[in-house]
Amino acid sequence: MGRVLIVPRQNMSQFKVHVYSSFFMSRLHDKGTGGRGYNFEAVRNNDIRIEGGLGSLDELYIPTNVNNVHWNFIRVTITDTMIQLFDSQGVNGKNNKYLQATENYMYEVLTKDQRGERQDFKARKQDWSTTDQSGNSPRQGNGYNGGIFTLISMSLLQNGHRLRSDSYFQNTLYHRNSRKKLVWTIWKTGLGSNVIHWQPGT
Repeated sequence: MGRVLIVPRQNMSQFKVHVYSSFFMSRLHDKGTGGRGYNFEAVRNNDIRIEGGLGSLDELYIPTNVNNVHWNFIRVTITDTMIQLFDSQGVNGKNNKYLQATENYMYEVLTKDQRGERQDFKARKQDWSTTDQSGNSPRQGNGYNGGIFTLISMSLLQNGHRLRSDSYFQNTLYHRNSRKKLVWTIWKTGLGSNVIHWQPGT
């Protein structure tokens, strides 16, 4: 059935992570100026809510609502200059637009306050690795569990686990009451609990 065990990353106090709203990608990938399917101005100030700015993060997560019928997410590892997309329905060429939009966004947001001439986008892009990692994502066995797969996979990665296709399976969710435990986690977070140990395997 696979094993889902999420435990806190060591030295979490030193590890800085932020998750953007699920509306972020919808606004970023709006038609924008000239109908290009990219609108930085719509999200230009999203990072001001992050203490120290986006550049101070270790990781940024971007959950994406795909046409109101599915979810995937992007993980930006800023310290390693990596952009990765994970989709529990597998690799889909249509997801490339989200990777490209994130590439453009990271360039824009990290250079928007630079004085003088900014580093050329193409030159800066060479420093970044952008890949679709959906082949390493656990696969959902139906058409409606994209949301819970997204939440669990994000949690595993954020807690230092390397995501693999066999990290957990569809049956794992049923046999280990993962939905209820996610609800419990969200509820505890709302109460302001500082430490949450979410371990669906127990």
